Amino acid sequence: MPALRTPTLAAPEVHGVRDPDELIPGPFLLATIVRDQPRAARWRDHSHAVAELIWVASGVVNVSVGDTIHVIRPGWGLLVPAHATHGSQVMRAARIGTTYLRDSAATQPTTMRLSRALMEMLQHLNDTPMGTDERLRAQQVCLDMIRGSHAHDAGLPVPSDPRISRIARAILADPADDRSLEQWSVITGTSVSTIARTFSESADMSFVRWRRRVRVNAAVSLLAAGASVTAAGRRVGYHSPSAFVTAFRQEVGQTPGAYLKARTAGCADSGTFCPIRDIATS
Repeated sequence: MPALRTPTLAAPEVHGVRDPDELIPGPFLLATIVRDQPRAARWRDHSHAVAELIWVASGVVNVSVGDTIHVIRPGWGLLVPAHATHGSQVMRAARIGTTYLRDSAATQPTTMRLSRALMEMLQHLNDTPMGTDERLRAQQVCLDMIRGSHAHDAGLPVPSDPRISRIARAILADPADDRSLEQWSVITGTSVSTIARTFSESADMSFVRWRRRVRVNAAVSLLAAGASVTAAGRRVGYHSPSAFVTAFRQEVGQTPGAYLKARTAGCADSGTFCPIRDIATS
């Protein structure tokens, strides 16, 4: 039996989460902060009196809201309702946009695909001095575009049992983690049957399926950043390209190459933000 690895160390905490009421001076409708996070970091659980749109220009951000993890990739955003407790984590360098919305009817966390125009306009508002009337008009256009963004699935459930959520968060931090249920049973002091049952009941899928979904989510971001199929598969835990392609097809319904080709064509045709193009450097 292979030696058990010690649990993954938590990413360093980032402090100084500001009250967005300080960031949205009246009469403005929203405020955006775009930050370059150079290394792994974690924002502890907190909430705001206003809604928050967390969006990603490069890298990957895991946002936890309740018992659900939302994996936010380039070109995507998560709308977090006002007063909803949430925390974020990045495992490597990322460029992250945070847009606070003074008035939002959102009641549930919503993952959405953001248009290229919306992300660049939010970036423009962040960077460019302008008069009050001009800024208000631009902000209203942004709000209309956010409301028109296409909503997607509700995220990846994480078991609430702290012994089992420890397993889930370790895999989210390192999708290549290949420890078996038997190994996790020893580490957590929980029976194999309890771990398997908890994933099935809490996440509505088996442990193997849950880990596969995490790996494919991570691989999509690596492929979008230019990694080869072989390199992306290896980095998320697959030892052969064929095993990775099979897992990817099971989750997405396409091979990695076909998926990227379709997404790139869709970006060109619709003007949607294309993950392969990083607005931070273009």
